[in-house]
Amino acid sequence: MKLKSVFSLSVLILSSIAKLSGSIAQNNDELIFSLLTYEKGEPLYAAFGHSAIRVANSQNNTDYVYNYGTLDLTSAGFYLSFLKGKLPYRLSRMPTSYVIEQNTLEQRTIIENRFILSEIEANSLLKILELNYLPHNRTYYYDFFFDNCATKIIQAIDTATHFKIKKEYPTYERKSFKKHIHQQLNTNPWVRLGIDILMGVRADRTATPTETSFLPDHLLSLLLANPDYFEPNGNVLINGISQNEKKKRTTTWFFLAVFISVLLLTYLEIKGMKKVRWLDHLLIWPAIIIGFILLFLWVYSDLLIFGINLNLFWANPLLVVYLINKSIPNWFRILIVCSILLSFIYSGFYFQDFAIIFYSTGVLVRFIQGTSNVNKSVPDTI
Repeated sequence: MKLKSVFSLSVLILSSIAKLSGSIAQNNDELIFSLLTYEKGEPLYAAFGHSAIRVANSQNNTDYVYNYGTLDLTSAGFYLSFLKGKLPYRLSRMPTSYVIEQNTLEQRTIIENRFILSEIEANSLLKILELNYLPHNRTYYYDFFFDNCATKIIQAIDTATHFKIKKEYPTYERKSFKKHIHQQLNTNPWVRLGIDILMGVRADRTATPTETSFLPDHLLSLLLANPDYFEPNGNVLINGISQNEKKKRTTTWFFLAVFISVLLLTYLEIKGMKKVRWLDHLLIWPAIIIGFILLFLWVYSDLLIFGINLNLFWANPLLVVYLINKSIPNWFRILIVCSILLSFIYSGFYFQDFAIIFYSTGVLVRFIQGTSNVNKSVPDTI
């Protein structure tokens, strides 16, 4: 009897293990997870595309889209939080039918790719999403590079599946965070230039394959390189109107024209044909204002991406001393000149065009000319 009981118990345990192994190896039929990749839109907030997760549950007859990119405008102190780098975003859960209706109106294409998950992995991922959707968990502080709608998805998937992300994917390029952004903003050169100026040296670091997933299309490429967990063939959920990707004229030409104008007016001033004190104010005040903004973001914002901003070499707040009083000591003059010259090195390495080099060179020309006028006792008129 004892041997029979032990044998029966062993058979029961082995069959249970076999069933469990089978359920792990097979795809889950009740829960279907898909990555939704939104095409870029015309507004600035949609310029980088978007990512979300769709969960269809045949057992409960539900079909929801979990969206980590929902801006929470109802939170207290919204603008203060924005300035401090604590912009509140939240996870929303909406019926897929509603999402399709809304994005059909916006005419944005959405591509759907299914995940390949075992029953255990699918249940685990659903639990993570539902846990994050709890009222006290759904709000988080947005970080463009490390905590956004796309990175939240890869974090959730990694926690649920523990899959090994390949070191590289076919379309991966070793570029800095800024240069990855450049590729997304070919039609918005002024926005691209503004991002170049506002972000510090941490944005100049080369992004790893996993870190590039802050961009929705890179997240899709990263997952497509893992066919054990992700189906390569996508389905067009919404066939919208593709945006015109025609590259607009770069800001370089504008600042080249500014630089040539500065050289011409300065030459006329040197020849005594024209006094252009007003040009100093017109050209240098923007650099001073930008400098104070960069200092404010560096000190006040919690976003590390705004720290250690070497654009302060040319956007130097100390230039205000020169505009207020041109009679400055030689050491101060040397300090400003060296600072702007250092900005040429930084701009040459990390900027995609020469817009900042042309502008800062114009500032340097006017600064040298202005301080030279003082030494030569040239009358000052506005």
